[in-house]
Amino acid sequence: MVEMSIDILYVSGMTTIRCKWLIAFVALLALSASTSSAQASSVTTGLYPAIVTGEQEGEFNFFEMGGGKVECEAGKFSGTMSEATSQLSLNIAYSGCKTSFETAATFDSNGCTFGIHPENEAIGSKGDVYLASAAIVCPKEKQMVLTMGLCNVDIPPQTELLQFFYLTNNTGSPRDITLETWSGGTPILLNVTNVFLCPLVGGSQSGTFKTKITVKAYRDEFGGTVEGSQVDTWID
Repeated sequence: MVEMSIDILYVSGMTTIRCKWLIAFVALLALSASTSSAQASSVTTGLYPAIVTGEQEGEFNFFEMGGGKVECEAGKFSGTMSEATSQLSLNIAYSGCKTSFETAATFDSNGCTFGIHPENEAIGSKGDVYLASAAIVCPKEKQMVLTMGLCNVDIPPQTELLQFFYLTNNTGSPRDITLETWSGGTPILLNVTNVFLCPLVGGSQSGTFKTKITVKAYRDEFGGTVEGSQVDTWID
């Protein structure tokens, strides 16, 4: 593993913030190589149809771009399943977002979803943690948008760029799934627009996205709108 420390300086009035990244280059390179060759796994639930939900854990959800950062207090993800699938599609909603300049930010998914692709390639000493990748899938001519004062940050559709690992939590009942980015986050393509008087570096760039999500499944009681009792969900 190679450790790289990057100091990013934010200046807003009298406030100065320094951030450091720990980037696990070896792990990311291994993931890039494996996603093209690893055999796909499937997300499975104890019964169908099922409603799938996800909620962020702790202070794990943030977007970082040239000269700034957006952290969101709450992240909620949702979807439905009619059968086992190798791509779990999750709608995205963030709230309580603020910037590193202590100003409010809003997130609009514009109908975009995360497409989670679990892979059948174990990592870690116990063999219970696996690799995954994720796409950002959007309706035609749509993209996710972060609005932060004078700045707009567009997040366009992306094909299996985001890098994750996952594990099935087998100790409790019903079972659920933990989905998490690497310790330093995962690269994500961004485009900072409306840059007049905006403190961010403008233009297309590679930013960072970090999240940790607990995914649970529930009996679908009424066409994907009413959750029943929780059921097992796991990845084969």
